[in-house]
Amino acid sequence: MSTPTDAFSKQEVLPCKQGVTQWKVKEKNLKQIWKRALKGEIRERGEGKSFGWALASGPVRGKLSQIVALLKDPYTIKDREQATVTVEENGTIQNRKIHTSPLGIMDVDWQETWHFEDSGADKLIWYQKTAGTKHIEHLCGRIFLKQQDTNTVWIVLFEELEASHRGSNDILKGHEGTFKTLIKLSSAQSSNP
Repeated sequence: MSTPTDAFSKQEVLPCKQGVTQWKVKEKNLKQIWKRALKGEIRERGEGKSFGWALASGPVRGKLSQIVALLKDPYTIKDREQATVTVEENGTIQNRKIHTSPLGIMDVDWQETWHFEDSGADKLIWYQKTAGTKHIEHLCGRIFLKQQDTNTVWIVLFEELEASHRGSNDILKGHEGTFKTLIKLSSAQSSNP
């Protein structure tokens, strides 16, 4: 059985795209395998660099179109107080330029490309770092969304990261924050139709 790191090798031109089909096929097993909440793994690479991945899944109340619209807003995932994001949109593709200043010590800038793919009743969003800081050598992720019933969307978040002083625990915290934000925003929208 391949691990996420085997399935999404950095050797590919589009590392996150390479394993997407295989990943979607496993969707039937999501409830059995990934409902156990958050998982992560980290391997040290020397000089403070590490490679980590993490996955989280669970339900969020709302409609698929509503949740996708929330994810198109970069501040659903990035904290407004810690990062500035500008977005250039071209059809189903978003280029996001991100600027942050950790602890006010240094400026960190990078760019991510986000793809929003429609596969009928399901939605697949995948993203990857395409330019910027050397502190983040590799970043890619996938978000799978499926309308579970009329008022619930099942969401799976997966991300890989190779970066200075960041690892799977940081990804897990990000996934937790994304779920909390989605739950808060989707319930606010549901109560204000």
